[in-house]
Amino acid sequence: MGSPFSPAPSDSAYDEPMQAQNEQIEMFINLLAPSNPTQREDLSMILTQHDYKGRKLTWKQVKSFFAISKEDPRFTCTLQHNGNWCNATFDRRDRSQHHIQTHLGIQPWECRVHDKCRERKRVFSSKAGRDTHEKGEEKPLADGAY
Repeated sequence: MGSPFSPAPSDSAYDEPMQAQNEQIEMFINLLAPSNPTQREDLSMILTQHDYKGRKLTWKQVKSFFAISKEDPRFTCTLQHNGNWCNATFDRRDRSQHHIQTHLGIQPWECRVHDKCRERKRVFSSKAGRDTHEKGEEKPLADGAY
């Protein structure tokens, strides 16, 4: 599954949808990083150029979204969420990478086991979540499907 903001092919027939998509991306960036130019640039790159299928974001892509100091080795998210600073803190870099995918709605891991999941294009934001689902260790959805 690609980014919810994957660019359309370059063609005059796509100019209007592309403009709407670019406006949507800009609005999303304004919500998450209204005043940090580095974060804004990184978000723009992630939302327009990354193919997410089966791949998580790299540390290089997300490091500008975290406050890191020598005094405190934890990773603190500096993006905004619902108008407030997120400030979620993580001890491990891989968990902070997954956190940013959650902010951006990136779910690169598809279910490989269940036919209903494939029909519904069921995806997960973490490989571990997908693996737990495939082993049958999660609760079914309200309609009884997994």
